[in-house]
Amino acid sequence: MATIRKRGDFQWHVQVRKKGFPTQTRTFLQRVDAERWAKETEIQMERGLFFDRSVAEKTSVSDLTGIYRDQILPTKRGNHFVACLKAIDAEFGESAVVRVTSKSVATWRDRMAASGLAAGTIRKRLAVLSKLLDLAHREWGVALASNPVGSVSRPVERNHRDRRLVADEEERLLAAVTPAQPAAGPLIRLALATGARQGELWALEWSDIELSRRVMRVRGLSGEGSKNGEVREVPLSSSAMAVFESMPRPLHGGRVFACWGSSQAAHHMWAALLRRARRNYVDECKDKGADPDGRLSGLRFHDLRHEAASRMAEKLSVHELAKIMGWRSIQMAMRYYHPRVEELARKLG
Repeated sequence: MATIRKRGDFQWHVQVRKKGFPTQTRTFLQRVDAERWAKETEIQMERGLFFDRSVAEKTSVSDLTGIYRDQILPTKRGNHFVACLKAIDAEFGESAVVRVTSKSVATWRDRMAASGLAAGTIRKRLAVLSKLLDLAHREWGVALASNPVGSVSRPVERNHRDRRLVADEEERLLAAVTPAQPAAGPLIRLALATGARQGELWALEWSDIELSRRVMRVRGLSGEGSKNGEVREVPLSSSAMAVFESMPRPLHGGRVFACWGSSQAAHHMWAALLRRARRNYVDECKDKGADPDGRLSGLRFHDLRHEAASRMAEKLSVHELAKIMGWRSIQMAMRYYHPRVEELARKLG
């Protein structure tokens, strides 16, 4: 039953009570709006379509991002999660969760596109926002009628990154390893030999290495699964075996790359190594009186995974490649399966 009372000279206070449902209250400037809301709420209760908006009205999006940072972010790999949360806070942080609508999300998407952001970046931000709202509804007690991001179309990512190592980039990366970071060399070699992600290698433990079987188990940053949430076994090539056999193995086991206390530390190591390798190359060109080209510029650690997949593609079928790399679909495998045109021509004869 709905009760409507005038509050002061300009407000109407509504209270809807029905057995089996929490009491609902709202305040409106116009009585007609109060009556409409009360009627709609009662109809939803009668039809079993009602959900309690009170928590979603009192909870801000920044409250959700705070919970995500505390509970979820430590289990995630990649810096883009931090950037995505920051962007979500900037756009919706002060808004109540219930005020995030498909229209407001679509407007945000269009504004990001107009500012020149890449489609991949926009897709990541929308994906994190969608996950945030799903968690709020399913696990954090913030009831939502639906996820507003679900009905918003995502921009198409037309140009997938297919950066491969060129010229002597591999040799120069390894030459830039310093005595202060001796594990950087094995990390790079294993990335190229196994195709494992940086976070997967950082979390790798000696108990995951079975040299007798030539197998490496990948569990991911949290130890509970790789990026796709699965534990997978990666076959070890002769070059990968040689790397593990050359590394000192503690009697107590532990992480293979324990020298980096966090995945962020490993990320910073890579950035510093890349700058050093590029600087060494540029200095060498100056000494020779030559103009440096673009080698070692813009190289990401994840590009080593792409390089590994491309090298394996010369020997393995797409299905075998997908199994080793942990891809769930052949379509995903084809994104990384980029043999050089010259190699295809040679196969054709």
